[in-house]
Amino acid sequence: RDAERVAARLQEIDDEIGHLDAETTESAKQVHRMSKEFGSTTSHFEGKLTSGEERLVDTRFRSESFQQCALVALDVARRDAECCAKDVVEPLRQRRDELRRSCAAYLRQERLRLATIAECVGGGVPGSGVDDGSGEIGEDVARAMSELQDAWRTAP
Repeated sequence: RDAERVAARLQEIDDEIGHLDAETTESAKQVHRMSKEFGSTTSHFEGKLTSGEERLVDTRFRSESFQQCALVALDVARRDAECCAKDVVEPLRQRRDELRRSCAAYLRQERLRLATIAECVGGGVPGSGVDDGSGEIGEDVARAMSELQDAWRTAP
């Protein structure tokens, strides 16, 4: 009986060892399969990371290039504006001086003309307030004389 029990027990142990061997083999297959999946997944994402980094570097490079181009274009535009300003400033100054002279000459002529009219109409110097006392000046002429004197006083 002891021998039967020992033989039965050995059979149980042998069955358990067989079962453990089968599970070990299955686990080894799973480890191998998971290792392959891990390697595949790792290389996939490393490829994505690498291409993402390359795109980021490329984007940064293009951004810096565009920025440099913009700065160069701005510099060229500023230099062109300075060049044009130099070409325009002197003719504008000359034109302004010419306009001042012609305005001053025009004002002198108008003052002379107004003074001549005032002498002809009123017999006096504009702005003097002198009246010859005859009282024969018409109402329209008196108003014109008043406006003329006002214009004479306010003219530069």
